[in-house]
Amino acid sequence: MLPSLCLLNARSLFPKLDELTALLATKPVDLVAITESWLRSDIDDSLLSMSAFNLFRKDRVAGRGGGICVYLNNVIPCKRRLDLENPNFECLWLTLRPRRLPRPLSGIAICVVYHPPGRPADSHKEQNDYLINTTDRLRNEHPDHGVVLLGDFNDFECSNLVTHHSLNPSVDDLASSFIIQLTDAIDRILPAKTIKLHRTDKPWITPELKLMIKDQQKAFHSGNIPTWRSLKYKVQQEITKRKKSFYKNKIQNLKKDDCRKWWNFINQMSGRSEKPSLISLERDGKIISKQELFKSLNRFDVSVNADIPPLDSNLLPAFLPAEAEAPFLQPHEGCKKLLAIKASKAHGPDNLPCRIVKEFAYELAEPITTILNTSLRSGTVPAAWKESNIIPIPKVHPPMDEGDTRPISLTLCLSKVLEDFVATWLIDDAKDKIDPNQFGCLKGTSTTYCLLDMIHTWLTYLDSPGGLLPVGLLAQLVERCTSIAEVSGSNPVQA
Repeated sequence: MLPSLCLLNARSLFPKLDELTALLATKPVDLVAITESWLRSDIDDSLLSMSAFNLFRKDRVAGRGGGICVYLNNVIPCKRRLDLENPNFECLWLTLRPRRLPRPLSGIAICVVYHPPGRPADSHKEQNDYLINTTDRLRNEHPDHGVVLLGDFNDFECSNLVTHHSLNPSVDDLASSFIIQLTDAIDRILPAKTIKLHRTDKPWITPELKLMIKDQQKAFHSGNIPTWRSLKYKVQQEITKRKKSFYKNKIQNLKKDDCRKWWNFINQMSGRSEKPSLISLERDGKIISKQELFKSLNRFDVSVNADIPPLDSNLLPAFLPAEAEAPFLQPHEGCKKLLAIKASKAHGPDNLPCRIVKEFAYELAEPITTILNTSLRSGTVPAAWKESNIIPIPKVHPPMDEGDTRPISLTLCLSKVLEDFVATWLIDDAKDKIDPNQFGCLKGTSTTYCLLDMIHTWLTYLDSPGGLLPVGLLAQLVERCTSIAEVSGSNPVQA
């Protein structure tokens, strides 16, 4: 989120410092730019300091009046750019790197300007050229920095002013602004709590039990054997008690509802479940570094389709302008999709937890639906929604090369919502053209339906006159192909 700015023309700051302090206590502002500070070099910074703010000042050297100073929130990293300032003009340059910024920006350059009234016309052009050249220099050095010029320009004559902001913000701006504001609200309202976890911790291990184990270890190291034995017995009793309670409250009901989860918990309780080991690859007998491992896996994943020529968009038929308007989603439709999100799903590169999106579906439905409608209307997917975290999962243990891993893509939660809408519309349009014997990738079908359909076809053929002989010949053919495959050592399906 961009820092909040405040511009004041003080006309002598020192006697009004208490008034400024009271103003900042009632209005949360990150940066206060003050022109006509009227400060002199004999006024020390300690007399102007304010709690939670850093002070930057540029006093007028010759004559009275003028002067610039800036109060900046001390949590924002900042650097004074003296190399950009010109002694002939009253300008103060700062570069800020707030913790959260819109995605295209990595920093913000702030220039506070005071242009006294009544200056000759030549000075207007000189200062205008100075601001343009300095801004161009800064943009060349840091093309990903935003630039803010503010101050008291009085009768300053300048050119190339932007008169208004774009009335049609892009879908990238909408998506980026939404994520920044939402994550900022999460940090403020739902602060993270730091806890210490160990990979070997079982789900029934509690802080109280850890404290008991710690006391037991202290007694052992101090040589107090009777106390150690007593605490050891209590720890064993407590572990048994918490295991039984954990099984009764968390696992027992899963035996009927979800057998897979039940077995996973049972294996975990018995110590038979093992977490997957970290992937490591060797080159010339040495284990390569993590950075080289990631690059190697990325090169391998990209090379899978390297032999396929790129799609020539000029050969595709043109469907634009479309005959019908883009679908328009209502907030209640977006809310329904958000409520259907699995809260336990892993998040994508935006680090936005799926649980938060689901829990606050009613509040987030309207802004998210606005982003979706903008994307559909413009035919553009937000660039950030195309990113994903790639997790290599080993196919064998241990993996020997890149081909022994399977990449799992963790996309953003909101991109899955958009994909779900588009997939539903595409399937609805194409369902009349899909073969009735297609059982994969369709809602309400599965391999079970495929087997039932195949068996039904066989039985129907057997019930028909003369159907027994062809089915018998088919069985003999399958048996013969299997025998040939066993002799040759090939796959029966390929024989």
